[in-house]
Amino acid sequence: MKKFLSLFLIIHFVLTGAIAQQISGTKQKATLHATVKLSNITQTKGDGKIKYKTPNPHWQPPEWSYAKDKVIYRQDVLPAAAENRQTREDSPLPEMSFEGLVDNNTSIPPDVNGAAGPDHIMQTLNTEVRISDKEGNPIFTTTLSSFWSALPGSGNTFDPKIVYDPYAERWLMTTPSGSGTSSRIY
Repeated sequence: MKKFLSLFLIIHFVLTGAIAQQISGTKQKATLHATVKLSNITQTKGDGKIKYKTPNPHWQPPEWSYAKDKVIYRQDVLPAAAENRQTREDSPLPEMSFEGLVDNNTSIPPDVNGAAGPDHIMQTLNTEVRISDKEGNPIFTTTLSSFWSALPGSGNTFDPKIVYDPYAERWLMTTPSGSGTSSRIY
């Protein structure tokens, strides 16, 4: 019974927390509604007498000592730092947008990835690869396994990662292959 009750409570708190995250609200500042002093908290003893719980009045925080010559880095807090911040410019809005490579729902998760070069965009999913121009027109689309099919043992490819190297003007893509004992990375 205790296991069932524990499981029920865990599921209840997980679901309640997940639902609570979906509730939209407004941002507000916290306000003080009550102050509670430890001396006001009481505990009733078995004899019916009330005993006040009080903290240890003789407690003192410990003295922390350190060798100042051993300190590697110390950040000085400047009160005027907030006033001296420079304004940051926002990134410009995109001039256009288009629908990218659509997931065909045959791999969960789809592992969406992509990189933009000067004239083209290369998009990868767990299942497909697409090269498009910057207007969004597809130039080349193939499955991920077909893309790597020229390499030996290239079956069962997944989790592609792609970046564009502007210095060498090329895309760099890596993909694991074979999730068993004979795994490879291309």
